Amino acid sequence: VQSNIFERILPATGTGTDLDMELWRTSLFFERGLTDAMDLTLEMPFLHSGGGFLDSFIQNYHDQFGFLNGGRENVDNGRFSYRVTESGSTLYSVSEAGFVPSDWTLALKTKLYSGKTLKLAAQHLVSIPLGNPNSGAGSHLPGFGFSLIASGAWNWFKSTTQIGASVVPPPGALD
Repeated sequence: VQSNIFERILPATGTGTDLDMELWRTSLFFERGLTDAMDLTLEMPFLHSGGGFLDSFIQNYHDQFGFLNGGRENVDNGRFSYRVTESGSTLYSVSEAGFVPSDWTLALKTKLYSGKTLKLAAQHLVSIPLGNPNSGAGSHLPGFGFSLIASGAWNWFKSTTQIGASVVPPPGALD
């Protein structure tokens, strides 16, 4: 997955952010069925951050349809910035990085209901803090999550919906 991120709020006092980057995320997945109703998944993600190449494309798209650019037009295309400030002083800053390992996720999914057209499952997640906060790829603290998954099939139409919540602590410098 590739994302283009831009948020630039730099107030004279208080907390500010300067995020201008493209982030690529790719993962290795290992899945194992434990029983007919329970699966265990290990996700090992890798992140790549850089200035990227999508800035001018996004600005042209916004201009074409009359969308706001949020200040993108005020900075150079291909620029990289990943920092958090407090009253003008940098609290947290990350440099561009090649593919670096991020925090792993261990998920246990349990089937709750399996009907002819509807299936329901619950998923419990634990984030294993293996990513390096200095590269923007981890928090050094475990995270937890829970979600409910509904999947339905009606003739040719299929749909899956997931709703959940996660608790992921920020890197120590942001506490």
